[in-house]
Amino acid sequence: MEKFYNDTNNPLRNQISYLIDAINKIEIAIYQTRTKLLEIQSIINLIALNYNKTKVDDKSYDLYDKPYVESWFQDNILHILIYDLPPHIKKIAGAYEYENAWQKNISKAILSLPDKPSFKQKCFCWIEFYCPANSCFRFDIDNHFVGVIIDALHKSYVIDDDNYEQLGIGVIGFSTNSSIYKTYAKISTIDNIYNIISTQPSNEIASKKHPIDNFNLGFW
Repeated sequence: MEKFYNDTNNPLRNQISYLIDAINKIEIAIYQTRTKLLEIQSIINLIALNYNKTKVDDKSYDLYDKPYVESWFQDNILHILIYDLPPHIKKIAGAYEYENAWQKNISKAILSLPDKPSFKQKCFCWIEFYCPANSCFRFDIDNHFVGVIIDALHKSYVIDDDNYEQLGIGVIGFSTNSSIYKTYAKISTIDNIYNIISTQPSNEIASKKHPIDNFNLGFW
């Protein structure tokens, strides 16, 4: 859209300008809404825990954290599945709180592993976006801040550093029949790179439902 706006001969520049301004306002509203949802869910968590502590264990409490994160370590590959897309790369209102939530929940999922990896040699992080095929939302793949995943890996001591000598990254997106946006990251040593790069979506990942869909606190 900005390409058409930058064309000085385009007779629709004024209309495109209004559209760009509207899109920016929508992005700001989305992050403000996400920030409020984080606040509301914290209140819900506390209410649930206080309502009946025998029914709400640590795992069920985690289900209401945004974004919900799963992780597992298998065949020298760290797998991280996040039921959301990373924050937008633009530093707009509400983005900072959401970036913090991503880093916190990814780190928490990694640190909870009984066999948490700590790679001492150069690594590669392969990231896949799983997007509903029927969604009208088509984003530029470089507009989402995958740095929150890398920062979480560093803070969780999975990697020693995230400079170019210690880490490489790759990103790809897939359209799926699922209605849920997901981000799936695989991290391993650089010599294992061919076992983590994918050119096709994983049917197992694409078909996964958010765990909260099958969870009931028991007091509604």
